[in-house]
Amino acid sequence: MLDIDDFKGVNDTYGHRAGDHALCAIADLLRASLRKTDTVFRWGGEEFLIFMMDVTVERGRAILEKVRAKLEHATLLADGNLIHLTVTIGLAPLDVAHIEHSIKESDKRLYAGKIAGKNRVAM
Repeated sequence: MLDIDDFKGVNDTYGHRAGDHALCAIADLLRASLRKTDTVFRWGGEEFLIFMMDVTVERGRAILEKVRAKLEHATLLADGNLIHLTVTIGLAPLDVAHIEHSIKESDKRLYAGKIAGKNRVAM
């Protein structure tokens, strides 16, 4: 699970239209940065779920760390504004027999990453 750090500030500073453009820019960057076999879903306001099949947790962490770093160094154009954002990612193994549990586990890890300082992949 990926959450945009301090996203409320984007909407408060630049407006909701800019926030919507930033969400689209992040979704585009995610799709361009992940493998064709990975699937990205918008899960909530500024959260995305990323399903990666056929990878170990260690390989998944390496892939997501590259995505996190790419987002950290990206400048997004959002409704005419240049915006820098970071993300926190909670990584948990996918148990296809218990998908809800996997999502809850990734959310717990995401929350732990936020508490630990944001802008990280938390396992």
